Amino acid sequence: MPRDQAELRVLVLLAFVQMASVLCARAADATPDEGAGSATAAVTVAFFVLMLAATGVVLVLIRTGHSRSLYRFAAYGGIFSVAWFLAALLSGREDVAWVLGIAAALAYRFANGAKARLAASIFIAVGAATLLGIIFSPGPLIGLLLLLSAYDVIAVRKTRHMVTLATDVMAKGGPQMVQMEHGGTTVSMGLADIIFPSALVVSAALFTSPLAAVLSAVGSHVGLALMFSRMSGEGMPALPYGSVGIVGYLAARLCCP
Repeated sequence: MPRDQAELRVLVLLAFVQMASVLCARAADATPDEGAGSATAAVTVAFFVLMLAATGVVLVLIRTGHSRSLYRFAAYGGIFSVAWFLAALLSGREDVAWVLGIAAALAYRFANGAKARLAASIFIAVGAATLLGIIFSPGPLIGLLLLLSAYDVIAVRKTRHMVTLATDVMAKGGPQMVQMEHGGTTVSMGLADIIFPSALVVSAALFTSPLAAVLSAVGSHVGLALMFSRMSGEGMPALPYGSVGIVGYLAARLCCP
Protein backbone atom coordinates (compact mmCIF):
# COMPACT_ATOMS: atom_id res chain seq x y z
CA MET A 1 0.00 0.00 0.00
CA PRO A 2 1.11 3.62 -0.49
CA ARG A 3 3.24 4.85 2.38
CA ASP A 4 2.18 8.48 2.23
CA GLN A 5 -0.31 10.90 0.72
CA ALA A 6 1.90 11.80 -2.26
CA GLU A 7 1.88 8.18 -3.44
CA LEU A 8 -1.85 7.89 -2.81
CA ARG A 9 -2.43 10.98 -4.92
CA VAL A 10 -0.62 9.35 -7.84
CA LEU A 11 -2.96 6.36 -7.60
CA VAL A 12 -5.99 8.66 -7.46
CA LEU A 13 -4.67 10.52 -10.50
CA LEU A 14 -4.29 7.25 -12.39
CA ALA A 15 -7.86 6.26 -11.51
CA PHE A 16 -9.16 9.63 -12.69
CA VAL A 17 -7.32 9.43 -16.00
CA GLN A 18 -8.59 5.91 -16.60
CA MET A 19 -12.21 6.76 -15.83
CA ALA A 20 -12.17 9.99 -17.83
CA SER A 21 -10.54 8.25 -20.80
CA VAL A 22 -13.11 5.46 -20.82
CA LEU A 23 -15.94 7.99 -20.64
CA CYS A 24 -14.49 9.98 -23.55
CA ALA A 25 -14.04 6.84 -25.64
CA ARG A 26 -17.58 5.68 -24.85
CA ALA A 27 -18.98 9.09 -25.72
CA ALA A 28 -17.20 8.93 -29.06
CA ASP A 29 -19.03 5.64 -29.74
CA ALA A 30 -16.02 4.30 -31.66
CA THR A 31 -16.55 1.02 -33.52
CA PRO A 32 -14.26 -1.26 -35.56
CA ASP A 33 -16.13 -0.22 -38.71
CA GLU A 34 -14.92 3.35 -38.10
CA GLY A 35 -11.27 2.33 -37.79
CA ALA A 36 -11.23 1.69 -34.06
CA GLY A 37 -8.89 -1.11 -33.06
CA SER A 38 -7.27 -1.02 -36.48
CA ALA A 39 -3.65 -1.04 -35.30
CA THR A 40 -1.75 -4.16 -36.37
CA ALA A 41 1.41 -5.77 -35.00
CA ALA A 42 3.39 -3.80 -37.61
CA VAL A 43 1.85 -0.57 -36.35
CA THR A 44 2.79 -1.55 -32.80
CA VAL A 45 6.43 -2.07 -33.75
CA ALA A 46 6.49 1.14 -35.80
CA PHE A 47 5.04 3.10 -32.87
CA PHE A 48 7.68 1.66 -30.56
CA VAL A 49 10.49 2.57 -32.96
CA LEU A 50 9.05 6.07 -33.30
CA MET A 51 9.13 6.49 -29.52
CA LEU A 52 12.76 5.37 -29.43
CA ALA A 53 13.63 7.90 -32.12
CA ALA A 54 11.79 10.68 -30.27
CA THR A 55 13.69 9.87 -27.08
CA GLY A 56 16.95 10.09 -29.01
CA VAL A 57 16.04 13.53 -30.33
CA VAL A 58 15.23 14.75 -26.82
CA LEU A 59 18.57 13.49 -25.48
CA VAL A 60 20.42 15.32 -28.26
CA LEU A 61 18.56 18.53 -27.44
CA ILE A 62 19.40 18.11 -23.75
CA ARG A 63 23.09 17.86 -24.62
CA THR A 64 22.92 20.94 -26.85
CA GLY A 65 20.92 22.97 -24.31
CA HIS A 66 17.76 23.31 -26.42
CA SER A 67 15.43 20.96 -24.60
CA ARG A 68 13.35 23.69 -22.96
CA SER A 69 12.06 24.83 -26.35
CA LEU A 70 11.06 21.27 -27.19
CA TYR A 71 9.17 20.85 -23.92
CA ARG A 72 7.27 24.06 -24.54
CA PHE A 73 6.43 23.05 -28.09
CA ALA A 74 5.32 19.61 -26.91
CA ALA A 75 3.20 21.15 -24.15
CA TYR A 76 1.39 23.66 -26.37
CA GLY A 77 1.15 21.21 -29.26
CA GLY A 78 -0.04 18.43 -27.01
CA ILE A 79 -2.69 20.54 -25.31
CA PHE A 80 -3.95 21.92 -28.63
CA SER A 81 -3.99 18.47 -30.26
CA VAL A 82 -5.78 16.80 -27.37
CA ALA A 83 -8.37 19.58 -27.11
CA TRP A 84 -8.90 19.47 -30.88
CA PHE A 85 -9.17 15.68 -30.89
CA LEU A 86 -11.57 15.44 -27.97
CA ALA A 87 -13.75 18.29 -29.23
CA ALA A 88 -13.92 16.82 -32.74
CA LEU A 89 -14.58 13.35 -31.32
CA LEU A 90 -17.37 14.42 -29.01
CA SER A 91 -19.00 17.20 -31.04
CA GLY A 92 -18.32 16.02 -34.57
CA ARG A 93 -17.56 19.60 -35.62
CA GLU A 94 -14.14 20.75 -36.78
CA ASP A 95 -14.89 24.45 -36.22
CA VAL A 96 -15.65 23.77 -32.55
CA ALA A 97 -12.49 21.64 -32.34
CA TRP A 98 -10.28 24.46 -33.68
CA VAL A 99 -11.75 27.03 -31.30
CA LEU A 100 -11.40 24.82 -28.24
CA GLY A 101 -7.92 23.67 -29.26
CA ILE A 102 -6.64 27.24 -29.56
CA ALA A 103 -8.44 28.27 -26.36
CA ALA A 104 -6.85 25.40 -24.40
CA ALA A 105 -3.36 26.25 -25.66
CA LEU A 106 -3.84 29.93 -24.79
CA ALA A 107 -5.15 29.04 -21.35
CA TYR A 108 -1.98 27.09 -20.65
CA ARG A 109 0.14 29.92 -22.05
CA PHE A 110 -1.19 32.39 -19.51
CA ALA A 111 -1.47 29.99 -16.57
CA ASN A 112 1.39 29.74 -14.10
CA GLY A 113 2.58 27.40 -11.40
CA ALA A 114 2.62 23.75 -10.53
CA LYS A 115 -1.18 23.40 -10.58
CA ALA A 116 -1.34 24.58 -14.19
CA ARG A 117 1.33 22.07 -15.19
CA LEU A 118 -0.49 19.28 -13.37
CA ALA A 119 -3.77 20.20 -15.08
CA ALA A 120 -1.99 20.18 -18.45
CA SER A 121 -0.45 16.77 -17.68
CA ILE A 122 -3.84 15.29 -16.75
CA PHE A 123 -5.48 16.77 -19.83
CA ILE A 124 -2.81 15.39 -22.16
CA ALA A 125 -2.92 11.99 -20.43
CA VAL A 126 -6.69 11.67 -20.86
CA GLY A 127 -6.55 12.61 -24.53
CA ALA A 128 -3.60 10.36 -25.34
CA ALA A 129 -5.03 7.38 -23.44
CA THR A 130 -8.39 7.82 -25.19
CA LEU A 131 -6.79 7.97 -28.65
CA LEU A 132 -4.47 5.01 -28.06
CA GLY A 133 -7.27 2.94 -26.53
CA ILE A 134 -9.45 3.55 -29.58
CA ILE A 135 -6.73 2.84 -32.15
CA PHE A 136 -5.18 -0.23 -30.48
CA SER A 137 -7.18 -3.32 -29.63
CA PRO A 138 -5.98 -5.08 -26.45
CA GLY A 139 -3.68 -7.58 -28.18
CA PRO A 140 -1.42 -5.09 -30.01
CA LEU A 141 -1.56 -2.72 -27.04
CA ILE A 142 -0.35 -5.44 -24.69
CA GLY A 143 2.51 -6.08 -27.09
CA LEU A 144 3.37 -2.39 -27.04
CA LEU A 145 3.24 -2.30 -23.24
CA LEU A 146 5.63 -5.24 -23.00
CA LEU A 147 8.09 -3.64 -25.43
CA LEU A 148 7.96 -0.30 -23.63
CA SER A 149 8.28 -1.95 -20.21
CA ALA A 150 11.42 -3.81 -21.27
CA TYR A 151 12.84 -0.61 -22.69
CA ASP A 152 11.95 1.29 -19.52
CA VAL A 153 13.94 -1.17 -17.39
CA ILE A 154 16.99 -0.82 -19.64
CA ALA A 155 16.69 2.97 -19.88
CA VAL A 156 16.37 3.44 -16.11
CA ARG A 157 18.55 0.66 -14.71
CA LYS A 158 21.26 0.19 -17.33
CA THR A 159 21.83 3.19 -19.59
CA ARG A 160 20.21 5.65 -17.13
CA HIS A 161 19.31 7.98 -19.98
CA MET A 162 15.66 8.03 -18.94
CA VAL A 163 16.73 9.35 -15.54
CA THR A 164 18.64 12.11 -17.34
CA LEU A 165 15.57 12.95 -19.40
CA ALA A 166 13.23 12.97 -16.38
CA THR A 167 15.58 15.17 -14.37
CA ASP A 168 15.80 17.67 -17.23
CA VAL A 169 12.03 17.79 -17.70
CA MET A 170 11.45 18.44 -13.98
CA ALA A 171 14.15 21.11 -13.88
CA LYS A 172 12.60 22.95 -16.82
CA GLY A 173 8.97 22.59 -15.81
CA GLY A 174 7.60 20.47 -18.63
CA PRO A 175 4.19 18.75 -18.23
CA GLN A 176 5.74 15.49 -19.44
CA MET A 177 6.40 14.59 -15.79
CA VAL A 178 3.76 14.33 -13.06
CA GLN A 179 4.82 15.47 -9.60
CA MET A 180 2.74 14.96 -6.47
CA GLU A 181 3.84 16.59 -3.23
CA HIS A 182 2.61 16.21 0.34
CA GLY A 183 4.29 16.82 3.68
CA GLY A 184 7.70 17.34 2.15
CA THR A 185 7.52 14.14 0.08
CA THR A 186 7.53 14.35 -3.72
CA VAL A 187 6.63 11.49 -6.07
CA SER A 188 7.51 11.95 -9.74
CA MET A 189 6.36 9.83 -12.67
CA GLY A 190 6.65 10.12 -16.41
CA LEU A 191 3.39 10.90 -18.17
CA ALA A 192 3.80 7.79 -20.32
CA ASP A 193 3.61 5.69 -17.13
CA ILE A 194 0.06 7.01 -16.70
CA ILE A 195 -0.99 7.04 -20.35
CA PHE A 196 -0.20 3.50 -21.49
CA PRO A 197 -1.77 1.55 -18.60
CA SER A 198 -4.83 3.81 -18.98
CA ALA A 199 -4.96 3.10 -22.73
CA LEU A 200 -5.24 -0.61 -21.96
CA VAL A 201 -8.22 0.07 -19.72
CA VAL A 202 -9.88 2.05 -22.53
CA SER A 203 -9.16 -0.66 -25.09
CA ALA A 204 -10.48 -3.37 -22.78
CA ALA A 205 -13.67 -1.38 -22.19
CA LEU A 206 -14.24 -0.87 -25.91
CA PHE A 207 -13.27 -4.24 -27.35
CA THR A 208 -13.58 -6.81 -24.55
CA SER A 209 -15.82 -6.23 -21.52
CA PRO A 210 -16.40 -3.96 -18.54
CA LEU A 211 -14.89 -6.68 -16.32
CA ALA A 212 -11.69 -6.68 -18.38
CA ALA A 213 -11.48 -2.90 -18.06
CA VAL A 214 -12.04 -2.98 -14.30
CA LEU A 215 -9.49 -5.72 -13.68
CA SER A 216 -6.97 -3.97 -15.94
CA ALA A 217 -7.42 -0.82 -13.87
CA VAL A 218 -7.11 -2.74 -10.60
CA GLY A 219 -3.97 -4.47 -11.85
CA SER A 220 -2.29 -1.20 -12.78
CA HIS A 221 -3.03 0.22 -9.32
CA VAL A 222 -1.77 -2.90 -7.56
CA GLY A 223 1.39 -2.74 -9.64
CA LEU A 224 2.12 0.89 -8.81
CA ALA A 225 1.33 0.31 -5.12
CA LEU A 226 3.86 -2.52 -5.18
CA MET A 227 6.41 -0.19 -6.78
CA PHE A 228 5.85 2.41 -4.07
CA SER A 229 6.42 -0.25 -1.39
CA ARG A 230 9.80 -1.05 -2.96
CA MET A 231 11.02 2.50 -3.62
CA SER A 232 14.31 3.34 -1.96
CA GLY A 233 14.93 6.91 -3.14
CA GLU A 234 16.41 5.92 -6.49
CA GLY A 235 14.69 6.15 -9.84
CA MET A 236 12.60 3.09 -10.68
CA PRO A 237 11.10 1.99 -14.00
CA ALA A 238 7.40 2.59 -13.37
CA LEU A 239 5.86 1.26 -16.58
CA PRO A 240 6.51 -2.44 -15.82
CA TYR A 241 4.57 -2.00 -12.58
CA GLY A 242 1.74 -0.09 -14.24
CA SER A 243 1.62 -2.83 -16.87
CA VAL A 244 0.47 -5.32 -14.24
CA GLY A 245 -2.90 -4.31 -15.64
CA ILE A 246 -2.14 -6.90 -18.33
CA VAL A 247 -2.53 -9.60 -15.67
CA GLY A 248 -5.94 -8.21 -14.74
CA TYR A 249 -6.98 -8.17 -18.38
CA LEU A 250 -5.89 -11.77 -18.95
CA ALA A 251 -7.64 -12.88 -15.76
CA ALA A 252 -10.87 -11.37 -17.05
CA ARG A 253 -10.48 -13.18 -20.37
CA LEU A 254 -9.92 -16.48 -18.56
CA CYS A 255 -12.94 -15.94 -16.32
CA CYS A 256 -15.25 -14.75 -19.09
CA PRO A 257 -13.84 -15.79 -22.50
